[in-house]
Amino acid sequence: MIKNIHYLLLALLLTSWSSQLFAVTEHQLKVAYLYNITKFIQWPKKSFESEESPINICIIGKKISKEDIEALRDKRVSGRKLNIYYYKNSKSLDICHIAYISSSNKDTFRNDLKNLEGKKTITISDINMFANKGGMIELRRQNNKIKLYINLQALSDENLFLSSKILELSNIVKGSNNE
Repeated sequence: MIKNIHYLLLALLLTSWSSQLFAVTEHQLKVAYLYNITKFIQWPKKSFESEESPINICIIGKKISKEDIEALRDKRVSGRKLNIYYYKNSKSLDICHIAYISSSNKDTFRNDLKNLEGKKTITISDINMFANKGGMIELRRQNNKIKLYINLQALSDENLFLSSKILELSNIVKGSNNE
C-alpha cells in the first residue's frame, strides 16, 4: 500500500503539472524530486556496509536552498536514513551515494563527473543538458515544469539502475563526458 502511495506521488510529481499549482518554490520541488528519485534507485549491494547504512546525499556547489534540502535529513528510504553533506567541489566524495551538482557548478560539472567516475554515485543536476553531457539524471525546467531526463548509459557504466516505474515517466537521452 505504501509503495503504491509513493508511486502515485512520484507520478504526480513527474507529470506536467506546474509547480505553481502546488504553491511551492522551484527549490522545494527539486528537493521533492530528489527524495522521490531516491526511492527508485538500485545500488549494488556492496555500496553499503550494512542493511542499516545510511544513504549519503552530497550537495556540490552553492545554488540550492540549504533550508529546503535539510528537510530530507533523517528521512528514511527503504529503511535507510538520509544523510546530507555539503561540498564546494567534488574532490573527495567517497561517501556519496547521490551527488546533486548545483547549477553554480555549470562551468565545472564535467570535472565533478570525472571525479565521481567509478564511485557508484548517482549524479543529479538541474544544469541544462546535464544528462546529454554525461550526467545521470537531469531535472530540466521546461515551460515552468520540471521534467526528468535520464542517461541510461551513464547509469549502466556505474552499475546503477533505476526502477522501470521512473523510466516510464522520464525522457531517455544519450550522452557522455566526452561530448
